[in-house]
Amino acid sequence: MRHDLNDGIQAIVSGLVVMSIRVCAALVVTVRDKLAGLRVCALVPNVKGAERAIDAGADLLILPISASFAHSQANVRKTPDKMIDSVRAILEARNAAGAATRLEAGIGTAFGCAIQGDVRESDVLRLAEAALEAGADCISLADTVGYANPARVCTAPSTRPDCRKPMHPFILLTGAYTHERR
Repeated sequence: MRHDLNDGIQAIVSGLVVMSIRVCAALVVTVRDKLAGLRVCALVPNVKGAERAIDAGADLLILPISASFAHSQANVRKTPDKMIDSVRAILEARNAAGAATRLEAGIGTAFGCAIQGDVRESDVLRLAEAALEAGADCISLADTVGYANPARVCTAPSTRPDCRKPMHPFILLTGAYTHERR
């Protein structure tokens, strides 16, 4: 059986779309025992993907929650608020499996959207807080389509010392995902 780097990204789509999705889970199970200290992170767009990743032994699940309504509909066919419901459902599945897998809410299009254009900071904050209230272990902000730049990142709510609203939930900010496209 041959595997390449593309196998790692196939786990985020339906098995009906990419038939080798099962290969990804098998690869994780096989490699996990051979590489001491390996941490497995899986991008999961729904509960079914989360269940597969948990069964494969993932340490961290990242649920993509787009701050852009238009992007969310195009990407996962759900509203951002429905994705918050997915946080709860994934945590129920994790707890039912007795797993210690952590769940990160990756707030995508946090700096802008190619479909919608501007994304309000208030939408990003509302979703991050809602994800934490729903039980997510941590938050990351994702550029998704290449709108972030140093000035925008430095004024993001998690990095601004002068932010008027208490940002205690962002103590749990674990990362950022950006593109070098613009």
